[in-house]
Amino acid sequence: MWFLRQLLSPFNYLFVEVGSGWLRSKRFIDIVAPTILGTILFFIHWFLLGNPDFFGTTQFAERFSKFFELLAAFFIAALAAVASMERKFLDQPLRGEPAQLSRWSNDAGRLVPKMVSRRQFVCYLFAYLSAIALLIVFALPFCEFFVSACDEKCNACGYKLLWIVGRYCFFWLLANIFIVSLYGIYFLSDRIQDDSV
Repeated sequence: MWFLRQLLSPFNYLFVEVGSGWLRSKRFIDIVAPTILGTILFFIHWFLLGNPDFFGTTQFAERFSKFFELLAAFFIAALAAVASMERKFLDQPLRGEPAQLSRWSNDAGRLVPKMVSRRQFVCYLFAYLSAIALLIVFALPFCEFFVSACDEKCNACGYKLLWIVGRYCFFWLLANIFIVSLYGIYFLSDRIQDDSV
């Protein structure tokens, strides 16, 4: 369905391949490092801070929702800046290990890897970050409603497990946004400006 492909296009960033292996590629930044950091944050939250309430008196979720609203605006501004920047070398492939994104080709009848320019790569990156930040902003109020509705009605064991998994996913997304944002800042401040790399 064409409209789903367009709506989900910010997640093309996850399918851009740079480097090889798990520790020397973009997969480390997208999956491995956020998993490590997200697990650390989860254990700090759960064990060291005594598992504070997300939606109660601490207003944890409300504060993070406002923070992600600001982040989404920043990411969209960065996306617009890179997309409209007039530098010819931005439309050249990344030097060193080039970035590739596999696209379906009707002529070949299969996925065909295509080179991604510096501009495309950074646009994919900030589109992904914008989408994740917006999803969190919209998901947190829904989660608050779900938690208040289920507090008394849900099976205690199943609800507890769902709550633990949900919190871990939140901290994984938080770590993912943090690490991918640092990666984006690295590209904006260093690699995208230098025509020799």
